[in-house]
Amino acid sequence: MAHDTGMGPTPGTPVTVSIVTVLPVPRQSGLEPEQVRGATCVWCRKQLTADAVDLGRRQGSYAGVYGPWYPRACDGCTQREADRVLKLHVTTCTRCSPPLPRYCPDGTALRALAMGDEA
Repeated sequence: MAHDTGMGPTPGTPVTVSIVTVLPVPRQSGLEPEQVRGATCVWCRKQLTADAVDLGRRQGSYAGVYGPWYPRACDGCTQREADRVLKLHVTTCTRCSPPLPRYCPDGTALRALAMGDEA
C-alpha cells in the first residue's frame, strides 16, 4: 500500500481519490485496539484477512496519541456504509436526484461500491 508522501499534487493536475476514502469511519476513541490497527472491521469488529477493504489514511487521536491510522473493513460493512452515504448524497446532488438520476462521478462510484462492484 502506498502512503501519502505529504508533498501534495502538482498544481493543475487532477487528483483521483478512491471512493472508500470518503466513507466516514467511527472516531478512534470509541474503537477497540484491534479496529484501530486494522485487524478487525472498523464497523462490526469482524476478524479481517488480507482481502479486507483498505479505507485509506485517516488522522485521529487514540490513547492520547495523534497521528495517521489506516482503518480497514469487511466487504459487507463497506457496502452498507456506501449505500448509506449514497442515500445522503442523492438528497443534495442535483445530478443524482430523482426522477431520472444521471449519477455524478461520486454518485456512480458510491453506487458501484454499494452494489459490491468496487472496493
